[in-house]
Amino acid sequence: MHKGLKIYNKRKAGLISQDIDGIAVKGYDMVALKVNVKLEKGTVEHSLMLNEVTWLFSSKENMVLFVKDPQKYMPEFGGYCAWSVANDSELPPSPGDPSAYDIVDGKMYFKFNKMVRFLWRISRAKYIKKGNDRWPQFVNAITEYLKTNA
Repeated sequence: MHKGLKIYNKRKAGLISQDIDGIAVKGYDMVALKVNVKLEKGTVEHSLMLNEVTWLFSSKENMVLFVKDPQKYMPEFGGYCAWSVANDSELPPSPGDPSAYDIVDGKMYFKFNKMVRFLWRISRAKYIKKGNDRWPQFVNAITEYLKTNA
């Protein structure tokens, strides 16, 4: 542990929420989720490494779209739980679940689960602002941790 940085079992520390094998956002296809509003698991056949994590896609077409503009399809706060980023003191924040997402002003926000999503929706503007204000702290702490534990 480093300055409150908690490493979850079966999770790897990083700026992107990932499992122990370095698979981003539980292996879901971010293009399918954002464009088709469809929760689809990606495959190893359609995968790429970006930002030191592996992103999986359900099709070559979706992988190509992601490569053209990754920021368009990446979830906010690295795929961590948006409510956790706004409220928790643990680092890294709780992992987000792509099945508990919202798209607000074109940005995708994951929550830990659907109950947390319900709570987040009650004051989403407040939580988005708090999350945006606090996210740089998480980035700095996680970056420092990764440098000292490489």
